[in-house]
Amino acid sequence: MPDSHPPINILLRGKSGVHMKSLTMGNDGLPTLTPTPDEALGTPVPGDMTEFCADGSAVAIVTSVPSRSVRVVDVDTGKVRWTVEGRNIQALSFSPKGTFLLTWERLVAGGAPQEGNCTAATTSKESNGSGEAATVKGNLLVWRAEDGKLLAGFTQKAFRKPDWPTLQWIPDESLCFRGTTTEIQVYPGHDIGAGAIKKFSVPGGGMGSIRLSPNAAAPHRVACFFPEVKGKPASVRIYQYPEFGVALTSKSFFKAQEAHLRWSPNGQAVLIHTHTDVDTSGVSYYGSTGLYLLHADGSYEVTVPLPKEGPVSDAQWAPAGPVQFVVLAGRMPAAATLYNIKAESIFEFGQAHRNTVSFSPHGRFVVLAGFGNLAGEMDFWDRNKQKLMGRNTSHCSVGYGWSPCGRYFMTATLAPRMNVDNAVKLFKYDGDGPLHKAGFEDATLFEACFRPAAPGVFPDRPATPLRKGRKECESGSATATPVTPSPKPKAVYRPPGSTGALAAMLRAEREAVAGPRKVVNGRSNVSGSGYAALGGSPYIPGLAPLANAGSKSAVKKKARKEKKKAADAVAKALADAEAERAKEEATAAAALRTAAAEDPVKRKKALQKKLKQIDELKARAAGGEALNEDQQQKLASENDLREQVAKMAI
Repeated sequence: MPDSHPPINILLRGKSGVHMKSLTMGNDGLPTLTPTPDEALGTPVPGDMTEFCADGSAVAIVTSVPSRSVRVVDVDTGKVRWTVEGRNIQALSFSPKGTFLLTWERLVAGGAPQEGNCTAATTSKESNGSGEAATVKGNLLVWRAEDGKLLAGFTQKAFRKPDWPTLQWIPDESLCFRGTTTEIQVYPGHDIGAGAIKKFSVPGGGMGSIRLSPNAAAPHRVACFFPEVKGKPASVRIYQYPEFGVALTSKSFFKAQEAHLRWSPNGQAVLIHTHTDVDTSGVSYYGSTGLYLLHADGSYEVTVPLPKEGPVSDAQWAPAGPVQFVVLAGRMPAAATLYNIKAESIFEFGQAHRNTVSFSPHGRFVVLAGFGNLAGEMDFWDRNKQKLMGRNTSHCSVGYGWSPCGRYFMTATLAPRMNVDNAVKLFKYDGDGPLHKAGFEDATLFEACFRPAAPGVFPDRPATPLRKGRKECESGSATATPVTPSPKPKAVYRPPGSTGALAAMLRAEREAVAGPRKVVNGRSNVSGSGYAALGGSPYIPGLAPLANAGSKSAVKKKARKEKKKAADAVAKALADAEAERAKEEATAAAALRTAAAEDPVKRKKALQKKLKQIDELKARAAGGEALNEDQQQKLASENDLREQVAKMAI
């Protein structure tokens, strides 16, 4: 990166503590991780949990050993702004501008003031636990990030990571929203301790969580989720500040005990990813999922038409650029699809063993990966051009993330998922790599993440033009592998006694999986096999894609045809495998006959065997038995056979 841009850092949290490393270019032109100066977290410090503010200027570190504490550190200088001792903090979150730090800790009996002393770098009486701060009660606390002054406290019994943070500021921090089971509370963003300026009682109560729209300009909207209770369907309602009286829009659905609410970057629509712990149909052990799209103004609502039947593994909005989102859905191999803001599919990435969608900060590049319990395969796509740039694999990866410049992608093998071979790998935006691998053989690595940067610090750069000597992917884009002569194909290994039928069936199944293709008005522009749900047919938004737009009998007829076609494909594969096996057996028999003909001893034994058969035929003929034409020909060849035996004796 040019010198005008700030350095790119990676925060590492291991058994030795929390420390920072810089991403620099080596003499070979490849990135490498080098230690940062000691004053900028170059030396490991104790830590069990970390959280960056949005622009990366400060980091909060929670420590449990040797004493429970939380401290805020200035990343550039390494200076500790303030420290609070005696806190058993379980979750952290900064406000959008990094002005406030929100913490949650387990509730003590009675909701009494939490014990602990604050020591700030700039000492002040009101921030050291005395005065007004001593009257603050609760386990959900708001701190001033600059000096550690305790501003407000709330009581929150339960904690769910998908619902965190439960206090949400608008981008300029002038307002702060909080949801309870019965009401929405609005506070002045810079003086939360002054109390709520507006409260709205939600009709019916039973609210599970809220999510504030991310748009900076008004109007500000709040999406509220109400879980399914006692046969009553779940629902999502959207309210607008300050007119909370009537919901702008709402949507009800069943099979939704939990929901992840994901707003589009412009605040115009929200994705509702629902989940239940138990699948009543018995199809899945992991419960059932659903995906819905709801526009904030109430003009549009739809059940997102999935490309393949099965659970929704991931669904993510692009952070910038055209308002689009990617969904991974279906039983493995899952199908990946790009949708517009009306949930109309515009591009199908194909099917593969993937469960993770990760966009670069500028939204230009996207990685479809199979992390966690999958093999770690990754596909790197250019979303703007809808082209595959490259593929790679990072086995046993749990952590991942994009650099703030959008030019590097990091994967990490972490404990406790893997207590050995902990490492951080760096890949280029097009999948080239790993460009660098930092191993931690002597230590355990728990966390690895890029230090974030404020929007606009790094420019949005397109993919670098392809160099000479690099081959193309199937989609026509570059991979990281130089062109090399293809090796001579080797014979396929087949176990003894195998007919090859199973391998033929697997090949037929793999070839039937659809690849990447564009979609226009619900129709693929490429003929051939496709996703079962779409089938190249138009669909009605909000309804499941139709197999055929005709009558029920036409639908059944098409289903029978497809079933027969699949059966014919399997039968053909079996027939081809059997024909190949018969051909191999015939070749082997011919080889044995040739070898026997070349061996004089075996040849003589074969001739003598034939003469013995002729003697038996002569005895049968003498007894009055009639011989057929083949047997008579064998008798006629007796003299020739005896001459051959005589010659071999000589």
